Amino acid sequence: TPAQEQAAWASTFQELAQPGTRLAMIGPIPQWPSNDERCLAAHIRKVQACSIATADLDTPRYEAPQAAAAAAAGVVFVSPRPWVCADRCEPVIADIRVYNAAYHFSLTYAVFLTGALSEALQPAMA
Repeated sequence: TPAQEQAAWASTFQELAQPGTRLAMIGPIPQWPSNDERCLAAHIRKVQACSIATADLDTPRYEAPQAAAAAAAGVVFVSPRPWVCADRCEPVIADIRVYNAAYHFSLTYAVFLTGALSEALQPAMA
């Protein structure tokens, strides 16, 4: 359940916490059934057909317990959702294929995100 997941993350943060350290957690990357290479191959000229409305995304249900546990423990929580989703979640951004596999960004997209990730982690590094 979300409450059990939140409690598990809180316990994990408590175990990891050490004096003088800061913790950060990167939340789950957005997932939807048509974000893969099969959809892109089927819609090579219209990759937007493989996108989904952000409102239809399932990720917030999984992200919420993580974010709540992080906030309660003083852990910096970074949601990757804005890096993939605005009004819609897109499998191709800036002419880069976002996903390499179901739960992994492509290497090219990960490199593309290094500045955004570095900025998002600044509160944990200060």
